[in-house]
Amino acid sequence: KTKVAKKINSAIYVEAKYKPCHCCGKILDPSHMDLHHVDPSTKIKEVSAMLTGSRITVIKEIEKCVPVCKPCHRSIHSGTR
Repeated sequence: KTKVAKKINSAIYVEAKYKPCHCCGKILDPSHMDLHHVDPSTKIKEVSAMLTGSRITVIKEIEKCVPVCKPCHRSIHSGTR
């Protein structure tokens, strides 16, 4: 069950990152995208660390996020964006 759950949740995770960057609008390969928690106080943990858990939990955590490319994500956390 865990392998199947992780495979399904991984597909959901990658699909969530296959969208334009919320900041710059670029569409990049999902491996170059992150999911940024809009309100860090609601974050349970990184979505990537939840992939063996329940699908509902993963989806709810993704709903708290916006897709951002890695350079924009670094800018957000460094305070330059």
